[in-house]
Amino acid sequence: MLGIFIVAQKSTGEKENLKNNSFQLWLEFELWEKDYNPDEEFFNMTVILENGAKYALNVWTYKFLERTKKENAQSSKSSAGKYLIPPDLLIEKLDRVMIQKIIADLLQQNLMKKEWLVINNDSLSS
Repeated sequence: MLGIFIVAQKSTGEKENLKNNSFQLWLEFELWEKDYNPDEEFFNMTVILENGAKYALNVWTYKFLERTKKENAQSSKSSAGKYLIPPDLLIEKLDRVMIQKIIADLLQQNLMKKEWLVINNDSLSS
């Protein structure tokens, strides 16, 4: 995965409230060469904490969810829209600053799911 990692760090006053005050964030959409609507897309992201823990998430915007639901209802997919397997996270739009705030909030509230944690393959062979 090639991409740009930017470290997000909270100001000193906010540090005490945050369990992990900095993280690296890779956003797939920052590498796209195509035009896209930031309000109606999906993408992958990686979050790496200071302790080395890495999380991978599939993220959709609310409008992408609406569009996908309509498209599935008009097709034979998911029993003509009767169900939809959700992403890991729903957000308003593709915006780095907003996403940094969301991740900081998830970390502060201890809401990063274990299912999102990337397991090191080396540790599986032991």
